[in-house]
Amino acid sequence: MKKRVIYSNNAVLTDFTENLNNFYSGETTITVVAAEDSILIGSSLPFNHIYIKLGSTVNANTSALSLKLWDGLAFEDVAELIDGTESGGATLAQSGFIEFVPDRNEAWNIDDTVDTNDNETVTGLGALTIYDKYWLKLSVSADLTADLNIAWIGQKFATDNDLGAEFPDLNRASVLSAVTGNADWEEQHIKVAKIIIKDLKRKKVITHKNQILVRDDLTLPSVSKLAEMIYGMLGDDYNDDRLKVQKEYIYRLSTAFPVVDLNRNARVDRNENIPQHGRLIR
Repeated sequence: MKKRVIYSNNAVLTDFTENLNNFYSGETTITVVAAEDSILIGSSLPFNHIYIKLGSTVNANTSALSLKLWDGLAFEDVAELIDGTESGGATLAQSGFIEFVPDRNEAWNIDDTVDTNDNETVTGLGALTIYDKYWLKLSVSADLTADLNIAWIGQKFATDNDLGAEFPDLNRASVLSAVTGNADWEEQHIKVAKIIIKDLKRKKVITHKNQILVRDDLTLPSVSKLAEMIYGMLGDDYNDDRLKVQKEYIYRLSTAFPVVDLNRNARVDRNENIPQHGRLIR
């Protein structure tokens, strides 16, 4: 099930689930007033990182991001937050990863937005009926630039910089332009993440993508799979290169040993640092 993405505009709710889960749906425009508005993300399992791809209009106003988790009674602050969308004191100023750690003293509870008597259970979401989700609330300390564009919210494990560190020739603008006509490899990074998640499920390392707790664990195999994809697009002259990085991907994924969330709390606990390859995670 896709992550639910709900925009609360002064308590008026708009469901952007389809738009922001679909990389090809175009940009979604919102105006965020700090005292009134928020974005709420609901998931069937807890998670501790997301990637937000911004569109043509980004935030230029000084403002800090705040994350809160629903504990069954109220939204409570996370304990740690790394905002990769921040630049020059402005959150959502650039596309980036948002990573966080739930507070050890606060349980992140699964909940319905309304109860059987149609009473609101998750604060601010009573106008919608959504079952069995863990909810994350994003808000800001000051108003953002009007008509902010968000293109996509999801999961990926590497960036163009990661690719360029190993394969600088593949990260050249001329190669990008010739192969895709785009300014970055974003679309391919997202496809690679889906392939890796599928492979980890096939290997019975995970049953859900949210169980991946440390995205950096999968950066190296992501780079190899992306290089394989690019060489494939470049044609038969690069088949030897493609086969080489294909083998590298298989090796890197088999030795990645990602930290897997075993107890659905979105935190890296001591027993979860044990390599999980070959185990069925429930």
